[in-house]
Amino acid sequence: MGNKNMQEKNDSQQQFQYENLEGCQITQEEKCFALAFNRNCSCLVAGSDFNIKVFKFDYETLQQTQLLIGHQGYIQTLNFMKQTNQRFISGSCDSLIIIWELNILNSLWYKKQTLNYHIHSITCLIIDKNEDFFFSGSCDKTIKLQVMNHNQEWFCKQSIIEHSSYINGLSLNNDQNKLITCGQDQKILIIQNIDDNWIVIQKIEQYGLRLCFIFDDFFTFQPNGNVMYTYQLESNSQIVNFKQRKINLKRGGCVCTILFPCQFIQSKSLLVNKNGGYVHFVKIFDQNTYQKMQTINFGTYQVFGEISSDGQYFVSWDDLSNQIQIKKYIEQ
Repeated sequence: MGNKNMQEKNDSQQQFQYENLEGCQITQEEKCFALAFNRNCSCLVAGSDFNIKVFKFDYETLQQTQLLIGHQGYIQTLNFMKQTNQRFISGSCDSLIIIWELNILNSLWYKKQTLNYHIHSITCLIIDKNEDFFFSGSCDKTIKLQVMNHNQEWFCKQSIIEHSSYINGLSLNNDQNKLITCGQDQKILIIQNIDDNWIVIQKIEQYGLRLCFIFDDFFTFQPNGNVMYTYQLESNSQIVNFKQRKINLKRGGCVCTILFPCQFIQSKSLLVNKNGGYVHFVKIFDQNTYQKMQTINFGTYQVFGEISSDGQYFVSWDDLSNQIQIKKYIEQ
């Protein structure tokens, strides 16, 4: 295993900044640990303590249209199903996962199904790009694979119990056949779909809070400290070797939290990674080359957010400003 820095690209091509949108700062005193845009960015959902606020995002202005009540604990995950654009999933400290669906007759969201397979807080959730299945991670130390049956109802098909503590993060590769996870037990698990069964094929001893596939066999990993690691997997029969490199990313000395998962926007080659009170925007060109584009200092580690799937908008909430803020991608 190597431990070298990736090469930083210093050219000035494709410069950009995420800049605040006027009129898109909504004061919110309630805790907001998760936010999500739908596919075309016409709708934004945001946690509000135990409830979910629904906003219409039209002509780059925000207008609240609904308050969804269904959980008995803080909302910790929100994920839109972006193929249909008419469903999203919420996960909460109450251990429940709720599928919400849009009623096209009155344009209001309603509770479609409640899943109760975990016994502790939902900490992370990821949906495959075809929306055939999703994985959920929890403080109960398990990862659940949930799929849809012929009656269009979700059920738990498999439980992965290889972690010995809380699940911190999940990521699927582009081919949707590998899952990586990290947990409080100081392990990264590499899990592969083999004959329709998800099997742990590799364990890496490392503690961290978030991770993200960039390419099918290349991912980033954020441990404690001022660096982000990258891992290049190399398959050889049943053995998976890996090479580790690092990118220096400022943290600011404060602690960090789980939630606010890493995201990689393929169309822009752009990684969004939180580290302490900073959110970093990094272009990753290949396994050896990257470019740091922008760093936003929120002044608090209690910052949570999401970038839209096309990379055009970045939404966040932090406990210093107590605001939901939307920033727009502006090329320089």
